[in-house]
Amino acid sequence: MLEADGFSYGFVDGRPATASYEVGGIAQSLYLNATQNKLFGAIWLSPEARLNFRQQDLSRQENARFRSLDITTSERDLGAFIVQESSIGRSASLPPLLRETIQRYQVSGDIVTLARLDSSWPGYRWERVIDRDSRQSFLTVFDRQARLMLVANLNPHRLDAAVRTNRDRPDRMTIARFIETRSALLEFGVEG
Repeated sequence: MLEADGFSYGFVDGRPATASYEVGGIAQSLYLNATQNKLFGAIWLSPEARLNFRQQDLSRQENARFRSLDITTSERDLGAFIVQESSIGRSASLPPLLRETIQRYQVSGDIVTLARLDSSWPGYRWERVIDRDSRQSFLTVFDRQARLMLVANLNPHRLDAAVRTNRDRPDRMTIARFIETRSALLEFGVEG
């Protein structure tokens, strides 16, 4: 899994580069006697790797950004929410600049970029949704007619990954793939 996300790993094997990472240097080493005839391991993650795997609902900075801009945050089953909010009928296209601004926010986490969404697209509605199962954080975008236009993962693994599903009948498997792969965007209007 780490390699698929662009990270590498190595074993602590006595080399100078791995000094101080030995099992004896951590509190869990006190339980080594209990691991006889069993496996014991420890994993050290860089701050960047930890950031990619932490529960997004625990991010105090993200919570503060959305609260300060009065963007509603709710905790729910994202898949059920998307199916419930799907709109039947003629679909409007997502403004390219709106998509670009959301992608810029995904990269920077900058509150000014987030505030620009509200001021540049008046009448649009924004809601931050914490998926109950994965604990991932998403920005949902509704147009002036209250149609769900886009779902953006606020901490995607790959910024260039977009998943597409049908607007009239969003596919639950496609939505699950979007969540599991931590893709950047879930777009509507095109068969997934």
